[in-house]
Amino acid sequence: ELDAFNCVGACFLYRRKVYETIGEYNPQARLAEDYEYWLRVRQKFVMVPLHQPLYYYRIHPHSLTGHSATAYAAQRVAHRVRRDLGIITDTEYRHALAQVDIDEAFWHYQGGNLAVARSLLVKGILKNSQWCRNRGVLSVLFQSIGIRRLTV
Repeated sequence: ELDAFNCVGACFLYRRKVYETIGEYNPQARLAEDYEYWLRVRQKFVMVPLHQPLYYYRIHPHSLTGHSATAYAAQRVAHRVRRDLGIITDTEYRHALAQVDIDEAFWHYQGGNLAVARSLLVKGILKNSQWCRNRGVLSVLFQSIGIRRLTV
């Protein structure tokens, strides 16, 4: 569902009436500009899914749909767009950003960048303290500061 996540791929084909009603893309939504545009379209027009591919495009590790620092930045913009359009609350926005921080932290951790992983984990925990209860998050956080094993 469009409200729940950015399911918009490369999109640029719509009727002239849509453009005349909605206007230009929002430059403040860079990295999620198509998503933001289609959310605004949906507010004014009835949309139906097409369950057949109209074209194909290549996805690679550095694309916005892959795992990369840019992909995580695009997720953050998409969540901001959802908040700005009133789809999610400020609290839901903060928790969504925490999830992106945690996901990106694990990506950096797997790549061996412990300092960035640690920073993102702390940011994620500060945005949503529920992450303090996650053993995986705590384990990576402790390892990133040099604690290999915690005994209680």
